[in-house]
Parts: sequence; C-alpha cells; structure tokens
Amino acid sequence: MLQYRTLPAGRVRRAGGMNDKTLWPFLCRQVVGSAAAVTKITSCFVMQPFYAIFAIKSKKMIQTRCADIQNEDLTHIRELYETAFPVDERREWTALLSLCRNRSHFSLHIIYDDDRQVGFITVWQWDGWRYIEHFAVDASCRGKGIGADVLRAFLAEESSPVVLEVEIPSDEISRRRVEFYRRLGFELHDSFSYTQPPYGEGRKALPMFLMTCGAPSGTDLQAVADLLYRDVYGVKEPHIEKNEAPAEGKC
Repeated sequence: MLQYRTLPAGRVRRAGGMNDKTLWPFLCRQVVGSAAAVTKITSCFVMQPFYAIFAIKSKKMIQTRCADIQNEDLTHIRELYETAFPVDERREWTALLSLCRNRSHFSLHIIYDDDRQVGFITVWQWDGWRYIEHFAVDASCRGKGIGADVLRAFLAEESSPVVLEVEIPSDEISRRRVEFYRRLGFELHDSFSYTQPPYGEGRKALPMFLMTCGAPSGTDLQAVADLLYRDVYGVKEPHIEKNEAPAEGKC
C-alpha cells in the first residue's frame, strides 16, 4: 500500500551519494518543482507506502494519506468521485470500498489542505508498475497547483514507472488534461490502440489513450494493457467487446 513514513528533519536516508546540502534541494524540487518555492519541509521521505507532507508558499499544509474507510467520513470524497467522473469511467462506490478492503494492490488516498478534504487519488501497485486509476481535486482548489504538487510527490516516491488512462484529446478540456500530465513528465501513446473495459453491467467500453512516466524505452504497452485488463477490470482477454462487462466487485 502507498503511504510514506516520515522522519524528523535532519534524519535523512541518503541515496546516490547525496549529502545534506544536496539532498534537501533535490527533495524540494521533486515535491514542488522548485527549491525556492518551499518555505518549510516538516519531514523528509522514507520508502514505506505513500504519505507526503510538505508546505508551499501559501503556508498551507498539503497531506496525502491512505484513507481509513472504517473510521473516516468519506462523504465529500464520494461526491467528488461521482461528479468528477462520468458513470462509464468509474465503478460503483461500494465496489471501490470493497477493493480497499480486499485487494492489496489497490489503495485510496485522500488529499488534505490543512484538515479539509480537497481531493483523492486511487492507485494500483504491482512489482514494476504503478497505475493511477482516478485522480481529482475539488473545484474550489483547482488552479492552485495542489494536483501537480501531489503528483510530483507521488512520482518521486519510487522509481517504478507509472501508467494512467486519458480520454482521447478531442476538445479543450481533454487536451488541457493531456498537457497537464505531459508537463509532469508523462508521455502520450496515441499510436497504441487501447480500450477501457466497461466498469459494470450497462456501462460502456471507452476508447482511451495510455500515458506513462518513467517507462523504459521499448516498453511492451500491450503487456501493460493486459495487466490493467486482468487486475483492474477483471477481464482475461485484452480486446473485449463493448457489451462484455466484468462482474461487479471483480474489478
């Protein structure tokens, strides 16, 4: 599961020959894109699952932590999930919670601005690949750089490549979404044919593009797609018919 364990400032796990003078600016750039943009870092990152804490110029604390589905009020996250994504691009909320309980590869992370829930990210993680299935920030917080900051922290968490699906850029909104990910280092694979399988009975399969970040040259995209089809959508064949839907809860 993805959750960063944090250490007090000064207790830094060094990597690649870095020392204290070089590591702190490196972490700053990885988290917010610029060492100068950081006013304070309250903790540094150590590889345990995903838990990023950092402060930006606004002096507001942005936290991303794994959801406690038993004790945490997720009403706002559910509303955001169901309004940010059309019905054909998401599973039922109850099925998402079932994945949190029963699938070790899957996790739901809540984005907090101070103590307020402002977004979420759902992630699948296997040996060798990470998949961002859904990612959304509350409309009231968009344009403030929160989404980019969270993704930079996620990408810096470890070296394994990341894959996600995007709508085919056919209008201004979808084109801006692709450019957002490109600015963060993702590559658009628009020559690779990919279809998002239906999320359940009565829901449609959708043509999509895959985007990857950190993937080695010559990556077998069909093998990546097969992994998504099998584990995320619960279908065995990579090329499915539009009327063929996986059983709910199997995704």
